[in-house]
Amino acid sequence: MTAEPARANDIASPQPEVDARHGQGIQVNPGGGNTQNNYYGTAPTGTDITWPIRVGAIPPLASAFQHRSGPREQIDTARHHGDSIVLTQVLSGGGGVGKSQLAAWYADQALRDGVDLVVWVTATQADTLIAALAAAAARVHAPGTTGEPEADARALLDWLATTDRTWLIVFDDITHPRDVSAWWPASPKHTGWVLATTRRRDAALSGSGRTLIDIDVYTPNESTTYLRQRLTEARHAHLLDHTTNALADRLGHLPLALSHAAAYMVNQGVTCARYLELFDAAGTPLDELMTDDADGYHQRVSRTLLLGLRAADTEQPQGMATKVVRLAALLDPAGHPEALWTTAPVLAYLGQSDELATAGQARTAVRIAHRYALITHDPTAEPRAVRIHALTARAARESGAIPQHLGIDSTSAVALAAAHGLFWTWPTVERRREVGEVLRANAAALDAHRSMIESAEGRRLLIRAGQSLREAGLVAAAVDYWQHLLDRARHAMGSDHPDTLVVRHNMGLSRGAAGDPTGAIAELGTLVEDRLRVLGRHHPDTLEARNALANWQGEAGHVGDALAAMRSLLADYDRLLGLKHRNTLRARNDLCHWQGMSGDPLGAATALEILVADYGQDPDSDGPEALAARNNLAHWRGEAGNAAAAVTTLEGLVADYLSLFGREHPQTLTIRANLARRRGEAGDPSGAVTAFIELAAQRLRLLGPDHPETLITRDNLAYWQGVAGDAATAASSFAELRADYLRVFGPDHPETLASRRNLAFWRGAAGDSDNALADFESLLVDQLRVLGPDHPETLTTRHNIAFGRAAAGQRSTAVAALKDVLKDRMRLLGADHPDTLANRHAIAWWVGRTGDAAQAVSDFDDLLADRVRVHGPDHPYTLTTRHARAYWRAEAGYPTRAELEELHADRIRVLGANHPDTITTRHEIDSSQYDAINRPRIRR
Repeated sequence: MTAEPARANDIASPQPEVDARHGQGIQVNPGGGNTQNNYYGTAPTGTDITWPIRVGAIPPLASAFQHRSGPREQIDTARHHGDSIVLTQVLSGGGGVGKSQLAAWYADQALRDGVDLVVWVTATQADTLIAALAAAAARVHAPGTTGEPEADARALLDWLATTDRTWLIVFDDITHPRDVSAWWPASPKHTGWVLATTRRRDAALSGSGRTLIDIDVYTPNESTTYLRQRLTEARHAHLLDHTTNALADRLGHLPLALSHAAAYMVNQGVTCARYLELFDAAGTPLDELMTDDADGYHQRVSRTLLLGLRAADTEQPQGMATKVVRLAALLDPAGHPEALWTTAPVLAYLGQSDELATAGQARTAVRIAHRYALITHDPTAEPRAVRIHALTARAARESGAIPQHLGIDSTSAVALAAAHGLFWTWPTVERRREVGEVLRANAAALDAHRSMIESAEGRRLLIRAGQSLREAGLVAAAVDYWQHLLDRARHAMGSDHPDTLVVRHNMGLSRGAAGDPTGAIAELGTLVEDRLRVLGRHHPDTLEARNALANWQGEAGHVGDALAAMRSLLADYDRLLGLKHRNTLRARNDLCHWQGMSGDPLGAATALEILVADYGQDPDSDGPEALAARNNLAHWRGEAGNAAAAVTTLEGLVADYLSLFGREHPQTLTIRANLARRRGEAGDPSGAVTAFIELAAQRLRLLGPDHPETLITRDNLAYWQGVAGDAATAASSFAELRADYLRVFGPDHPETLASRRNLAFWRGAAGDSDNALADFESLLVDQLRVLGPDHPETLTTRHNIAFGRAAAGQRSTAVAALKDVLKDRMRLLGADHPDTLANRHAIAWWVGRTGDAAQAVSDFDDLLADRVRVHGPDHPYTLTTRHARAYWRAEAGYPTRAELEELHADRIRVLGANHPDTITTRHEIDSSQYDAINRPRIRR
């Protein structure tokens, strides 16, 4: 029979007396609004028992039930590793993951296997749990039953602990762990076990012989299998289509959602593709797409997913769980860093009125939401430590459960707190690649739910996300990102808004990084004009734009323009901010670079020594800009001919990067690559090969095969293989690289053109001079079109073509061509630039090869004087010129052994006895032979 709750106006009337001594499922709160089955009668005698016995209604298995081998394996493993007290598995998981269905399968299986007693207990409240245990006690004639529910329930526990009968007790949907704490059955004889389901993750649910097992959503295969089986069984297989997998993915593989979606598709006759369109359509509430009559589920999805939110809010700190869920619902469901919850903006959001929450309160609130399975908090999963199921997030966004104190447009307040918190969470330097990926995903999710372009905090976040793309080397994606953001900024704020100008600045930088220096110059040039007009000459943003423009002028080959612009800019920085202001230090660093690129590596190194000392006085002396200055110092020391000093500087720098960032951080890998290169130049090309092999493998694993840094590392590896004596392998490697550069960057990217230059050179070095010359001539056509006639790379290719023709026997023609290149280099680069001096070296050499040894000696005499003046007496270039001069003096009939002995001594002192050039000099002394090698420029 069914007992009905008393009506409100009947509560005071006399209640009929009922003999409940042998009641089953007693309703403890009559008149409280709950309707419950109650069974009355006299306990049967022993002869009335028929085994097996089932107590409670086991839910039927849903259609297309998935057997879920993963969770079942966990459950079975836990069962076979239980202790002697009790074998209890507690299935914990969020709403709709199928915990009860798994438990129902085990209960049904137990009945099929002939287990003597199977009890299904709805454990949402203590009284219903006790009543169910009491009913089971009556059914099995447990000794000590009296008809009093608690006493009978304890009698059942005693019976379970001593019986030889097999049994399974299921506690379904434990809402409050304290309600079951005194009622866990034990089985010292190992004749029975307990299976429980709950959303909670409290510590009280584990220990004392209980194993907590996390139940998650379906696997992708289980999701699609469910949809196919469910629709096929309903004779609606025609609703399946190519989007079935995508639909399962969009539903987050949640069994509850898949069941509701399948019911909707059957009822409405819509295909997977159409349902997916409806699901993604803006403004369509989740509950409209999730029918109430889904197989096995009988309440709205939103209610199921958010069940427990009200209870969670009652825990201390009160009311904070809802705030946690509301903010998490605006972020990437895949997770975000836990550090977000301790940022000042988020603590202000979690607090009351003007009082910030404490970091401890924030973490407690996150843990409460986790315990109620509203979110998942796993500190070991950083940077995705805090996650929320996508449908739970959507239900939270649509539920309207918004903290009232946040104001009328409280969703905006939550979104701004999230935006500000994410920005604060973002590290200045992304020491782990995945941190940037996660933060960008969260910024994108937040922007999708609430447009960030409308607020200053939101725009800061969007700008930081775009900068992160470029810093990660995703330059093509960065260009697309900035173009889209620029369109939005112009529409929302106008072209002259300072933040719109910031977006344009980043667009220019990304264009340059993507291989379009001309586009970068055009963008940054107009930006400088607009910032001068809108912000004024002395505004920091205007100065920053001038700095960026100068750098890309230099990258485009206009080194003189870059140097002049940087000198003018530095004067303004010095006047406005002082020489040691951070912005001024950055400009000084850039000026040193272009000073070196203009042909003054020694001057650049000297200036950088002063700059590094000034950075040492900065509190942020191990910051990225200070470290960059030390790296540049090492570079220009190497270019100035002091490879040993460069190696020493880089060894210290590598140690610092390893300490600060770890071995596999992108910047650490870059510094290690620089060290490998300088060690090669210091006379250990085989060591350089070994180092680049390791670096190439690491970058391939960390960044993927198409990342620019991976390709550049392979480029350097191929180069040093050639220098180490394996020209054929170098040529083969560069042939593969050319194909990869072409595929990744396209035919006109500077890196693609550089790869073609390297391939041509090493083909020639490997003996394929005809194809090498043809490659250089083809490259020149494209460089003239893409880079222009005055670009340094174009001049280098003309130089190499002339050299190739000379090697093919066209020496007079080659000398004339080299003299033409020299005129252009004198005009564009100046007389003291390393490329200009190298050009003079080549002319002198091939003049000698035409038969005019005396003129060659004269030319090398002049060149040597300039080498000593520009580079100093110990620079490797100077030593190479002395070697060539000695060769041609010997060809002209002069005695040169003493010169070579002196050169050999200097090379031992400067380069070391084992350097290849030192060894070559020793051989020259012994054999009186010399063969000059015109090596390609090492990749910068």
